[in-house]
Amino acid sequence: MPIPKNLQKEEIGLLSQAFQTFNEATTKLEESYQKLEKRVESLNLELEEKNEELEKNLREKENVKNYLHDILESLPTGVVVIDPTGKITTVNKTAGEIVGLLPGKALGKTFEKIFDLKETPSLPLSQLLSPDSGRQYIEIKFSNQLNAELDLSISSSTMKSPLNGNLEKTLIIQDITEVKRLEEKLERNNRLTAMGEMAAGIAHELRNPLGSIELFTSLLKRDLTEKPQMRQTLDHITNGVKKMDRIISGLLVFTRSPKPNTRRYNLHEILDEVLLFNDLLIRKNEVKLVKNYHCRDPFGAGDADLLNQVFTNFIVNAVQAMPQGGELTLSTIESSESESSSVEGQQNSWNGQLMLTISDTGLGIPAHIKSKIFNPFFTTKDHGTGLGLAIVHSTVKAHNGSIEFESLEGKGTSFTITLPAWQS
Repeated sequence: MPIPKNLQKEEIGLLSQAFQTFNEATTKLEESYQKLEKRVESLNLELEEKNEELEKNLREKENVKNYLHDILESLPTGVVVIDPTGKITTVNKTAGEIVGLLPGKALGKTFEKIFDLKETPSLPLSQLLSPDSGRQYIEIKFSNQLNAELDLSISSSTMKSPLNGNLEKTLIIQDITEVKRLEEKLERNNRLTAMGEMAAGIAHELRNPLGSIELFTSLLKRDLTEKPQMRQTLDHITNGVKKMDRIISGLLVFTRSPKPNTRRYNLHEILDEVLLFNDLLIRKNEVKLVKNYHCRDPFGAGDADLLNQVFTNFIVNAVQAMPQGGELTLSTIESSESESSSVEGQQNSWNGQLMLTISDTGLGIPAHIKSKIFNPFFTTKDHGTGLGLAIVHSTVKAHNGSIEFESLEGKGTSFTITLPAWQS
């Protein structure tokens, strides 16, 4: 049955309207899709920028972290962090060097296990290490894992852990061994200067009455020609006066600080001359002599005669320190450092240095008298004035030189004398 024309027109109109609506919806959908694409593109750009910014922040934080780590590792002082349980959580490179361990080997261990203190601290360790104790400071002698004895200063302070907020103890550790050595040297120089001034005054005051005693003794001897026993007593008095005069002369040499007649000298020639003069003493005491002359240019600036006396004193002392025989070693080296150095408070104007080490395998110097060996009148010998090393110290100082020594009781002693080299 055919569809009426009016109905066909109506259906075609509806269909056309439907297509138009669909087309409009499609157009809107395309517009929305395009907007969505633009929004997604915008969001992708924002996300990319945020990612770049985040990566930049992470790199900056990593750089800051590495920078702070490098600062921590390059500090000339040791840094150790201890957690509330007493375990070490952080150790920098310098602290590891002081302890004598790789820093990683100290992590997780206690302070007491890593730091073998040679004496009782001035305050309890519990107080030094407790996070509740605030700032603390001690100076202590310490023997590290390599058996090197050091003087340390330890400062402690409390901080909050950035990880969990717990209180931790930060220790700042400094090796002050060299500082202590210089302090001892300065104290020794001041003490010797004061003693020298006092000794000079005493020496001058004693010489006049001693001269009178010697004069009156000689007059009495002239009147007692027929009384040999009385003359013998007067001889004892005269000998005593002469001995006292020798002591006073030594004192005056010490206090006057001899002025070297500076000339060019050969260190090895002076040493060989001293060894030749003391050859009988060395062989008599069954001492083996070892010479390690490593100076290619052994020329110094100083007074050869005075230095001969200095080296003689050290060599004779070394031989006497080996009553059962032993080994005497003389070693020379040279320093080519061109920069000037200050020695015992004086400015050294010479470029380069000569260093002589005189070592023996003798009795050694007991620890409790090490600080006294350069003092006037201090001696451990039955006979002697105790002025030898005091005069030696004064003579080396007058040459703008220095004396250092190391000694272990029962194992031997090494003296190192540093003197200006000749500047050609």
